[in-house]
Amino acid sequence: MYTRGSPEYLDARARGLVDRLPPLTPAPPEAVAEAEAVVGHSLPSLLHRLYLEVGNGGFGAAYGLLGVRGGHHDDQGRTALDQLQMWRSWRPAFLGTPVK
Repeated sequence: MYTRGSPEYLDARARGLVDRLPPLTPAPPEAVAEAEAVVGHSLPSLLHRLYLEVGNGGFGAAYGLLGVRGGHHDDQGRTALDQLQMWRSWRPAFLGTPVK
C-alpha cells in the first residue's frame, strides 16, 4: 500500500504498478432531485454538493461513496438508491413484521 503523493507511490505509478483512478463526473441535478424524492427529504447539504460538484460517487474511504442514478455502484451494480430500496424491502422482516 502506498500513500498517494509519496516518493514510493510516484515511483510505483511511474513503473505502472498503480492503476489510475477513473475521472470523477458530477451527478446531473435531475439524478440528485430523484434521490431526494426517493429518500423523502433533502440530502444533507455536504452530500448534495459532493454529488453535484465532485462526482456521482466513486470517491471516499473503503470502496467509495455509492452514486445516485448513473453513478458509482457496488460489485452487484447497485447504486445508493438501489441499496436504500433493498433495505426498505428487508426492513419489515428485521422488525418482525411480515412483508405484504
